[in-house]
Amino acid sequence: MKKATHILLVDDDEDDRVLFREALSELPHPTKYDEAVDGADALAILQRVKKSLPDFIFLDLNMPKMNGKTLLMAMKNDAELKEIPVIVLTTSTEDNDRQESLQLGAFSFVTKPPTFGDLRRIISSYLFDRT
Repeated sequence: MKKATHILLVDDDEDDRVLFREALSELPHPTKYDEAVDGADALAILQRVKKSLPDFIFLDLNMPKMNGKTLLMAMKNDAELKEIPVIVLTTSTEDNDRQESLQLGAFSFVTKPPTFGDLRRIISSYLFDRT
């Protein structure tokens, strides 16, 4: 049996979290899923699960308390967290957001897709189609 891929989604939008969970549930690979509502919540979760860190983090940029860029900076300054691939999944189409996110250590930058099928394909491409 395949080992479950552990995912942390960091997004303040409840509707987006629901869609992400639904898309994950339709993928043919076991996943362990955690979610956070902002960067501060994500850091608290990451501290709690230090022995079982996520394989991937999907991160929104625009959130209250601690935004995605601030979380990226905090992660990249933590020896245990800096190697986790972070996929920025945001509504932003701004090139400066893309550039800054990548400079801060994001693995990839993706604008949130318009359809559920596109979201499912994006998640699948990052989690399961990589060799």
